[in-house]
Amino acid sequence: MQNSPADLNDKEQDALRAAGVVIGDNVVIARNANIDKHGTVILGDGTLVAPFAFIFCHRGLAGGKARGFPSQNMITTIGKNVTIGVRAMVLHGVTIGDESVVAAGSVATKDVPEGVMVAGNPAKIIKTVDELRRDWRKKL
Repeated sequence: MQNSPADLNDKEQDALRAAGVVIGDNVVIARNANIDKHGTVILGDGTLVAPFAFIFCHRGLAGGKARGFPSQNMITTIGKNVTIGVRAMVLHGVTIGDESVVAAGSVATKDVPEGVMVAGNPAKIIKTVDELRRDWRKKL
């Protein structure tokens, strides 16, 4: 898939794969998105990770181990054809269902079912993706 210069190229995605990130086919990751490599992140086919988005896969505090707060590596799963919006965060251990949207600036603290749009902090379901498409078409 042809990415824009603002997106990670195949070589850069291969470097993420080498660090343990599982990346499906036709995934677009903005160059300045942040993918945690301390646990496991799985990005499903056709997913888009927008600029400045964060996807975490571990729980811990900076310097926490020395203070009695060991970190915990987790699996964070992003389904197929998901959009993670600009400056959105997906926290450790969360699963985002296929065809869902995490709106810009949102913080997904819990699993998100397939086919919905979530927004806010913490992210909550605001509509289905079908409703989002219908609303979008009305504005065109």
